[in-house]
Amino acid sequence: MPSIRVIGGGRAGGSVHGALVAAGWTSGGVLGRHDAPSAAAHGVDLLVLATPDGSLAEVAASVSPVGSTVVAHLSGATGLDVLADHPLRASVHPLVSLPDPETGAKRLQGAWFALAGQSSALDLVQRLVEDLDGRAVTVADDNRATYHAAAVVASNHLVA
Repeated sequence: MPSIRVIGGGRAGGSVHGALVAAGWTSGGVLGRHDAPSAAAHGVDLLVLATPDGSLAEVAASVSPVGSTVVAHLSGATGLDVLADHPLRASVHPLVSLPDPETGAKRLQGAWFALAGQSSALDLVQRLVEDLDGRAVTVADDNRATYHAAAVVASNHLVA
């Protein structure tokens, strides 16, 4: 099974990490804001950046690139340009609310995901979706803002 490490153990990061470990992925751990991220891409197949959108570029730049590790973020609105230093880049946006890591890990089973990335990186994130019995749609960078706006409107109308 593939291995995963997450930077950002909050609602989204904790949910993704918990769901994939429950699905059999090997855990490389979860790093928090007080951990040094420079070696985070070493020794894992997938490094997930689960930080606020505004800090994605800074966090990605602080991680030393590893040619064999896919670095992915969870943002629905942010393109792959924030991961420019990394040779294998992807985005995996779960289209489900993640109120806390335990509930979120359960909700990720069978969820929809918006994916983006190069073909070699997409293979691994598509495996992530498959291992969670999810469904995926590919959203190009130039359509991410529109996709995210539609997701926000749909989600807010559901609550109302």
